[in-house]
Amino acid sequence: AALYVPLGGLAPVVDRQVYTRLGATRFRYEAADGSFSAEIATDADGLVTEYPGLFARLTSGAEAPA
Repeated sequence: AALYVPLGGLAPVVDRQVYTRLGATRFRYEAADGSFSAEIATDADGLVTEYPGLFARLTSGAEAPA
């Protein structure tokens, strides 16, 4: 679960999350209420390398997409 405080408010909100392993370095993230899901990729250390629609890690010498 994640905890965040919405802008304009002081009451923290719990955001329940579910992660499902799809392969050695691929996971599906889902909001527990089913409102959102994404397939994310990680490296061998478990650090996220690709989160579609949000970011992709660049390798040394790589240029950012236009």
